[in-house]
Amino acid sequence: MIEATQNKLHFSIRMVNAENAEQIIKIYAPYVSQTAISFEDVIPSVDEMQNRISGITNDYPWLVAVDQNLQVL
Repeated sequence: MIEATQNKLHFSIRMVNAENAEQIIKIYAPYVSQTAISFEDVIPSVDEMQNRISGITNDYPWLVAVDQNLQVL
């Protein structure tokens, strides 16, 4: 885990886990529903995001920044 401080915001960078799916969706949802950037038009379900996390992390790293309360930033 990497820890950093920027403008008094303390956060850590670590590997994602399936329990982060709901928090990731909250970040990702506006990009799906309000832009064309994601090339998706339906916000993924928690199950779908967990499957994506599992599939991607089998071969590649997926990092998340978390605050002191372990909330994904």
